[in-house]
Amino acid sequence: MRNERVFNGGDSSVWEALRRVHALHTTMVRAFAVADDHTSHDAGLTWVSCIFAEGLQTSLHVDASFNTASGQAGVGGLARDSNGRWLWGFFGAVEAVDALQVELLAILHGLRIAWSRRTQSVLCVSDSAVAVELVTHDIQSTHRLAAILYSIKDLVHKPWTIQFEHSFREGNKCADLLARRGQMRGLEVEEIVSPPPEVESQVLADIAGGPFVRL
Repeated sequence: MRNERVFNGGDSSVWEALRRVHALHTTMVRAFAVADDHTSHDAGLTWVSCIFAEGLQTSLHVDASFNTASGQAGVGGLARDSNGRWLWGFFGAVEAVDALQVELLAILHGLRIAWSRRTQSVLCVSDSAVAVELVTHDIQSTHRLAAILYSIKDLVHKPWTIQFEHSFREGNKCADLLARRGQMRGLEVEEIVSPPPEVESQVLADIAGGPFVRL
């Protein structure tokens, strides 16, 4: 019942309360922001909030998990509407040789699912600054990850709009939880319609607008 009320909008009073809290927090963060709309600084601390899409745009938060000792790699992500409400998610294990490859595979898998779901406009958020840099610039054909980058570019050139944005990891906790879960699975990326319990709690925290301290 709680999931139905919050994620599917069954109880407008609960949703309205969360919406007002998030709106208030957004106003406060923007009033004191120094770097951008999603960070503020106080007594040497950097506070980070989750980046949401605007209007009819869908936010797609993606992340990767890579264990250098075992070589296990996982990807995960979730789509949300402009109010932060869960739409769908994914997680699973992948084969990779390093963290950057996994970060790019997370973007690729997320965009593939978004396209299959006929999403019209996507704000793709990753906490890998290097991955965002690579997918927003021309591809060097000699780059060791060029094949993945070309696959991402093929999706970008389809008839929809995609915007990429970097987030600090503290603002990308839901995707991180899903990527860690994916790392423990077999070599299969699974699409999910409902959030796991630990992700559900973080989705609600993001909606409430609670900023997180960047360590």
